[in-house]
Amino acid sequence: AAAGPPPRGPGACQRIIAEVAEKHDLPVRDILSDRRARALIPARHEAIWRCVMETPLSLPAIGRVFHRDHTS
Repeated sequence: AAAGPPPRGPGACQRIIAEVAEKHDLPVRDILSDRRARALIPARHEAIWRCVMETPLSLPAIGRVFHRDHTS
């Protein structure tokens, strides 16, 4: 059976975060955390960039997914 189209809302961002976390061997909670450890920054930036590029979500909506202000 076909899986259908990929999710386009916040669920798409959650999927992207999970993929990036697995790629970088990090827990999803670390990517979404307030921590600024050097190892987390590239993974978090990649996940945010992918959400911007691969979903129709606005920057404020993506900021909410990541628990951050969209201007940061």
